[in-house]
Amino acid sequence: MKKFLELVAEDLLERKNHSLHELLIIVPGKRSRTFLKHILSQLIEKPRFAPSIFTINEFVENESKLKLIETIPAIALLYQTYSNIITKEETIDNFWYFGEMLLADFDDIDKYLVDAGHLFKYVHDLKEIEQLFDDLEGDQIELIKQFWQNIYKGTGAKSQEKVRGQFLEFWKHLYKIYEAYKKELSSAGMGYEGMLYRETAIKADKNQINFDKKKPVFIGFNALSGAEKQIFNAAKAAGGLFYWDYDQWYLDKKHHEAGYFMRQNLRQYPSTLGDKHNFDNLRNKQKIECIGFPGELEMAQKTAEIITSKAKSQDDDPLKNGIILGNESLLTPLLQTLPDDTGKINVTMGLPLQNTSLLGLVKILMQVKQQKIKNKGNTLYKSAWVIEVLQQDIINTPNLKETLDTLINEKRLFCEVDLLQADPIGSILFPVKDINLIEYLKSILKAIVEYNDEEKNEKDYFNTGAAIKIYSAINQLTQQIENYKLDLPEKLMVRLIDRILSSINLTLEGEPLKGIQIMGLIEARTLDFENLIINAVNEGFLPSSSVAPSFIPYNLRKAYGLLTFENQDAVFAYYFYRAIQRAQNLTLIYNSNEADNDYGEKSRFLQQIAFEFPNTITENKYQHVVTPINENPIVIEKDQTVQPLLNQYLNGKRKIYPIQLNTYLNCPLKFYLQYIAKIKEPEQLDSGIDQRIFGQIFHDTMELLYKPLSGTKKPISKDMLLPLLNDETILKQINHIMAQQFGNIELQKKSNGMISLIEQVALKYIKRVIENDIKNEGFSLYGLEEEYEIKHQINQDQTITIAGKIDRLQASGNQIFVIDYKTGKVPTQKPRFEDLFAHDLPKRPEAAFQAYLYTTIIENYEFAQNKELTPSLLYIQENRPIHPIIFSGRKQETYADLKNDFKAQLSNILTELFDNTTPFKQTEDSDMCTNCYFKSICHR
Repeated sequence: MKKFLELVAEDLLERKNHSLHELLIIVPGKRSRTFLKHILSQLIEKPRFAPSIFTINEFVENESKLKLIETIPAIALLYQTYSNIITKEETIDNFWYFGEMLLADFDDIDKYLVDAGHLFKYVHDLKEIEQLFDDLEGDQIELIKQFWQNIYKGTGAKSQEKVRGQFLEFWKHLYKIYEAYKKELSSAGMGYEGMLYRETAIKADKNQINFDKKKPVFIGFNALSGAEKQIFNAAKAAGGLFYWDYDQWYLDKKHHEAGYFMRQNLRQYPSTLGDKHNFDNLRNKQKIECIGFPGELEMAQKTAEIITSKAKSQDDDPLKNGIILGNESLLTPLLQTLPDDTGKINVTMGLPLQNTSLLGLVKILMQVKQQKIKNKGNTLYKSAWVIEVLQQDIINTPNLKETLDTLINEKRLFCEVDLLQADPIGSILFPVKDINLIEYLKSILKAIVEYNDEEKNEKDYFNTGAAIKIYSAINQLTQQIENYKLDLPEKLMVRLIDRILSSINLTLEGEPLKGIQIMGLIEARTLDFENLIINAVNEGFLPSSSVAPSFIPYNLRKAYGLLTFENQDAVFAYYFYRAIQRAQNLTLIYNSNEADNDYGEKSRFLQQIAFEFPNTITENKYQHVVTPINENPIVIEKDQTVQPLLNQYLNGKRKIYPIQLNTYLNCPLKFYLQYIAKIKEPEQLDSGIDQRIFGQIFHDTMELLYKPLSGTKKPISKDMLLPLLNDETILKQINHIMAQQFGNIELQKKSNGMISLIEQVALKYIKRVIENDIKNEGFSLYGLEEEYEIKHQINQDQTITIAGKIDRLQASGNQIFVIDYKTGKVPTQKPRFEDLFAHDLPKRPEAAFQAYLYTTIIENYEFAQNKELTPSLLYIQENRPIHPIIFSGRKQETYADLKNDFKAQLSNILTELFDNTTPFKQTEDSDMCTNCYFKSICHR
């Protein structure tokens, strides 16, 4: 089957074999030009002068006297015009998104040759509509009437009325802004794209385009704007040729959206090929394969598998094998799954820069720069930001690695810049002096390129290419800012650079006319592949669900012939059906995972094909096989590798602590991963502070305050406690502890409110404990934050050491309270003694277990002999005294009543732990896995 461009090339040669240079060929895009030139060169036997071939945008730019203005200066100048007309103060930062939308609307108005004065007319009274718009047709007037009726007769909340009022006030000024803006641009010899199109259309209407005295040829167009129609009219008058690419199947169906624009085009500009070729391929298709896969990786793998099998026998024809990506983010997983021996590949779209680690680093650094803190000559950065930068794989110098470890280990909230200056790259990433954003980024990119070059880092070659590309883009932005003397705030610059860089693609080296062609749907215009795969054929991608925002309401867009969402769907439908109409081997792949929020259901195009060609399409749907977790739990046997590691706890080599036994009871597998395999959770530092660090500050401060009163066993009186209740005394100790945690605490306190918040909360809770102690004076302190231990016999030859650091041992008379501080809230229900040693139990009473185990540990110490021991909790958030543990469903049983039962169950658990026939199993309660770091290993 001959391809569309082959048919066009043959017809052109038949008409102008020896005078191709007399043709002026205009195509939709650069890709069409590349392949048309290639096909012509193959068909021409002897050297000829080539025809002139332009894209439609290039042709318009050549015809217009205006020079195309870049987007950023265009919006900056639009802001100036807007500010001169609208008296309300608006910063350029707040205006920018609004300006982008307004510029897009102006562009549409000019490309579709809409009378802006007419469109932006302000209707004071509904009765005016007939007179104001008497030159329009009835259905247009009806649409306009509907719009203004909605404006004036709409009812709603006050907020809606306010928005309606703001819109009307803005609408009054739109035409003034439009006219003034265009006048300003024209006087400078500049114009946005729509202005260039309108100017060229006006020339065409006045018969002032001579097409360089050549025969105009238009190939492969579909939806034409008003300006393009004027150009086509001029070409038709000049005897131009029109080559349309379509299929009779959707063209004959009057209501089929794919043929919506083509039916108009063929009526106005008849096909040069006429009836010479019967474009009726869809009806004659033998086989279409439709496959559903439950995820992006699966789609990419299947695409690679199919195309690789086809490519092994490919010749040099670049239109042999093609892949169209409905979702262009699938490019990276596709390239990763293609085998090394796939052969030549040409990726026309390039790899999005946003897929590189370097762009991620640049985005972080732009935020970091804005977070720099100056305080009395000192420069600080939030440690969380610094850590995020230093953890990037591009930043891997030894000095910075050491700095990273310091910040994590010392848990500083802020990092003083001096800590980063020893390393050359560190001093560039985190400068002491203020530097503008552009120069800051350029210095970083230059340093990365030089570092990779010096280290001969071949694996970072890709990042070097990305750095050069980003540097070039920033340079262009700098040039625009300088040329137009723009003054843009840094906050806006960050947004602009982010947007610019996210839209840049890295060119992947390949020969454009050899191998597998990978592209987007729009790039495939005019191209036909023998073997074609289209993936992500889902609603939201094919057709796209995104609609450009606009100030012009739907009814007015429709009335004046501007593009609406229905037109957009028709355009996508044409692109899709045009792409598949000549493919001999066609595979359509969609994401069948209904839980994937990024994808809608399978595309309506697939459903249309299945309905129209039921005997042609074969459909397969693959699903993940999900095995219930209880059927296949993860089990670690205590084999010759694991048992020696576990035995390190025996005979005093390592101690086991209550927190570890709690972990074992909750999930034996987690105990193995964390304490036997020693897989560590990655250290992180939030910009705020977590409960664990706050608890540490509270514990350490209490120890400092009460240490002078501890260990004497003498009763503590009110007079001894009152001096501790002084705010200044408490804050001094809190700041001492916080300085150990976070560094220069006074400097950091002034820079961040979180430090002061921690300080005030800790002060509040500590005072609450002291006040309760004053009410209950007369107790003595046996110990604070001291570690105790006990040896437990596992068997005749082996013992295990159980140790615990007890927050507070407090005695009153013959009673010793074994106290564990708790920063959380008091549980609403009492714990059950039977639950202390339960495996897989949601909300197991871990705190009660820990307090009971502490009590068991100290029982044999001399100071505890003949004493009544009471496991207790002290909840510092609650203004209440010590909370002795009382179990639900039992009488007031003391530790003495329950200790034998507790010790027996403890012995059973320890025996189980060291029994080599009892493996480490995964918990059966998946709720316990919700916040567990190891769930990525367990696939929970």
